[in-house]
Amino acid sequence: FLNDMLCRNVYHVTRIHDDPIPTRGPAILVSNHSCFCDPLVISTTFGVPITFLVAREVFYRPYLRWMFQAFQYIPVLRGQPDIPAVRQMLRVLKNGHILGMFPQGGIDEHREEHGHWGVGYLALKTGVPVIPVSVCWEQPRPLHLFLALCRPGKAMVRYGSPLCFEVCAKPVWHKSMRPPLPLPDE
Repeated sequence: FLNDMLCRNVYHVTRIHDDPIPTRGPAILVSNHSCFCDPLVISTTFGVPITFLVAREVFYRPYLRWMFQAFQYIPVLRGQPDIPAVRQMLRVLKNGHILGMFPQGGIDEHREEHGHWGVGYLALKTGVPVIPVSVCWEQPRPLHLFLALCRPGKAMVRYGSPLCFEVCAKPVWHKSMRPPLPLPDE
């Protein structure tokens, strides 16, 4: 309720989508990330609780930890494998909930323009739909958390059609990846 009030009154959030989006069952929301407020405006427009990923060093800040725990966000390590976090993500999806991810990783020096591969792994491992989300702010937002929260603005959220990927028994290799080791019978 408080998040909806904040987003509607301070950020004047509007939701634009052409196709209906599923509000039941597991799904992975994948969005661009340009402001600390992106998870808030996505949550307001989607209509059901979303479990987002958050960088571990941000999650454990004493003044924010209570909020991230209340929203059941998952802390993840930046730039390295985090098996406990992946297990939590799989558990969220197995329990039929929505998982929110920002594949570029961050909005500052931690941003990866090409994105991380975790979304593909989760989609192929679980078979749940991936819903693309775009958050557009009328003006660039401050990179400082409290300034971003307090400064009024206007946000528009657009949802794409859900994308479904086949669950793979055998990994699919792309030419940009290291080639797989040959199997004994090949």
